[in-house]
Amino acid sequence: VPPFSSNPPEKFCTFRVRGFLEEYLPDKLRDITYGSALASQLSKEMSNEIKEFAKEILPPRYKLVCMVTLGEKNNEDAVLTSRALWDSYADTFVTHCSESGTMFCVASVFAVYRE
Repeated sequence: VPPFSSNPPEKFCTFRVRGFLEEYLPDKLRDITYGSALASQLSKEMSNEIKEFAKEILPPRYKLVCMVTLGEKNNEDAVLTSRALWDSYADTFVTHCSESGTMFCVASVFAVYRE
């Protein structure tokens, strides 16, 4: 453990969340056609559902941030980035991308340990 780092007794289990996202995103987007109003509502709904799953396995003293980005596929590329002040020993994240016929989705879950 680096001397500047927090030392959580238990770390957030990223592989369980990754497995959940790999099943959840394609199932949720399967028969949906992109629309801007729908994307706004759907991203909130999906974020809350993902966060509820992650809370079930969240160790004490961790804070969750869940972001879901939905966009229309139009033969264009999209690049999503994020920056944060980060403790690489205690903090962690999971990101998964999925596509359906008319849209793409990027879901990210950040677990940040707080003292």
